[in-house]
Amino acid sequence: PAAMANFLGALEVYQNLQKRLDGDADATADFFDTHPGTTDRIAQAKTEAAKYPEKPDASDRDRYLAAIDGIAYGDSDRQGFARGNAFWHPQMGFTFTVPEGFSIENQPTQVVAKGQGAIAILDTVAIGWPGGPASYLRDKWMAGEKLDGVKETMVNGMKAATASFPGHVGGRPVTIMIAAIQWAPDVIFRFQIAMPQSASSAKQTADLQQMIGSLRRMTDAEKQSMRPWRIRVIAAQPDDTVASLAARMPFDKMNEPRFRALNGLKAGEQIAPGMKYKLVSAE
Repeated sequence: PAAMANFLGALEVYQNLQKRLDGDADATADFFDTHPGTTDRIAQAKTEAAKYPEKPDASDRDRYLAAIDGIAYGDSDRQGFARGNAFWHPQMGFTFTVPEGFSIENQPTQVVAKGQGAIAILDTVAIGWPGGPASYLRDKWMAGEKLDGVKETMVNGMKAATASFPGHVGGRPVTIMIAAIQWAPDVIFRFQIAMPQSASSAKQTADLQQMIGSLRRMTDAEKQSMRPWRIRVIAAQPDDTVASLAARMPFDKMNEPRFRALNGLKAGEQIAPGMKYKLVSAE
């Protein structure tokens, strides 16, 4: 009965870590917006579990670790990969880069990038629009909006169009940049970017325009080289430390907090020689 509270505790640790990775100072926000706060859920789970007799620990740690050794960690090639400041989608065959300091969130129907107070969304629409991306942007996608000019351009050999206009997100005034890129005769890639008017600058605008211009097709070699990361289970050696094991993982920041969250290690808790631990591996 106590296992649910333990699980929710692990979820809370990961939730707070993810907030830190996203640069969100509010690390106590709910993991699920429609659920009670995780801390409250832990307390409720403990209260409920206390109504039942205690049972001996029936977990078999080695057996469970053996079962997940080699399992894919994160997204698959069918969903695309976020690697550093780049996103790669081998199955759809595209890649693009985000500005430094941005985080990438891969969702089922779109890719979201956040940073520096701005948010960018990339998605696709399957539509055979006869007038090209400029006409699609002006007459279909943004029909009825007062746009600050529609500029026709090229993005890595593909016809494209961009525009901007003032708007509001969450009650705050923002500048919205949009772009439509003709990926195929019946497929258009769309960028939607919102920048707070109070924080936007010429450099930020240039960085986000550069992001739009980075969209390109992956080469065959790139498609072959992109593989999902996997969980590897290793036995700690006498000279291993949290820092040395965390350094073996392919992340570009906060490796030690990730390693602790992955293995349920509290702050200050050290490695025990011979104990098995989980690593994320690019191999």
